[in-house]
Amino acid sequence: MIYPDNINTILELGKRQGALPTASAQGADAKLDCGCFVRIHLALDEDRITESAYESNGCGYMLAAAEVISDSVVGTRLVDLHGLSDLSLEQVVEEKLGLFPADRKACAEACAGALRSAFTALRAKRVNEFEGETALVCTCFGVTDSTIEDLIESGMALSVDEISAKTNAGSGCGSCRLVIQDIFDAQSGRGAML
Repeated sequence: MIYPDNINTILELGKRQGALPTASAQGADAKLDCGCFVRIHLALDEDRITESAYESNGCGYMLAAAEVISDSVVGTRLVDLHGLSDLSLEQVVEEKLGLFPADRKACAEACAGALRSAFTALRAKRVNEFEGETALVCTCFGVTDSTIEDLIESGMALSVDEISAKTNAGSGCGSCRLVIQDIFDAQSGRGAML
């Protein structure tokens, strides 16, 4: 298949394809209608992504999207990811590669899904490694429920955003924001303040 120039350029310059032996986490997704998969590997040093790579048996669109998404997160601090919404990942791909044809959008979606899956695996790994006395709420930054409760009780945090600003909890992958909101609501007796 002949690909557009922007896809070919990324494929020719690609530097992230292959396994990453030093990976802290990996995640995979698949495009079932064509039988293709993509796996994204992430290596982290404390709170920063130091390396990323991908493996795939997909078409050029999938490979190019995986290259762009993998490359876009290297050097990024977890706190700067802000939950990695589908829209933000689509924008990263579109900025580098332009709009994909309708029948190829699922290729980029699978790559975004693989990245989110890698972060899910990272969170699970951190939960398993955690050895604290209280419940771990934010696995990206190791913030416990007692830390959040103490902030609320002291009056130092009057919203979930303020909790995030003071502890980073909820500002990485974003998956714990609803739990933080629940703790906030229970401790403060207030309604949702997201």
